[in-house]
Amino acid sequence: MYKISFLLLAFVFLQYCTNRTNVISSADINSIVVKLDNSKDGMDSGTIVIANPDSLTQIINRINHCHREPIEFYPTHQLKLRYNNGEEKMILSNDSAMKFEGITYRLEESISTIIEN
Repeated sequence: MYKISFLLLAFVFLQYCTNRTNVISSADINSIVVKLDNSKDGMDSGTIVIANPDSLTQIINRINHCHREPIEFYPTHQLKLRYNNGEEKMILSNDSAMKFEGITYRLEESISTIIEN
């Protein structure tokens, strides 16, 4: 019985660690271009470019505090990650939900809060 309990606990711990891996690597990110699309609310779209290395690291670290969850949402933010080698990747987000490389995640805080701080 002890062995079964230990194996079950180990499985749960591994599952938790798997969900907490870094989704996005902050290494080699040159900038993040944030496009706001609030057209459904009648608001104008805007674009923000973030290139400060400290801000980039902080934003990526806060985004990485997420966990996989199947979510359907209408994206209001597009974050284009630009890397030093010219590669670009897109994050679609709305409030505390995001989609990156076809997988949806739940953020610990809203994307607006992450970008503003």
